[in-house]
Amino acid sequence: MSFSVNSILSSTYGINNGDPLEIFTDNEGFIILKKYDPLPEINNRVETLQKMITENTNYTPEVTKKAVNFLAELEKLLNENENNDV
Repeated sequence: MSFSVNSILSSTYGINNGDPLEIFTDNEGFIILKKYDPLPEINNRVETLQKMITENTNYTPEVTKKAVNFLAELEKLLNENENNDV
């Protein structure tokens, strides 16, 4: 589906043409547009991977620590990117 975002929506809510949107309806039938943000889902996956690596691997402690540190750095970069988008 494709539609144009008018200038009021763009200036008021920061939604521009081409931005990915989530579309919902409420109990009263109103349409709700929300700018799509993949970061919460990515952060949840990072946390899950950290737990899996720490708890369920036969890797040496050094390898496990490197993998968890890498995921922590990735999470930090994603959060910095999210803060820069605001």
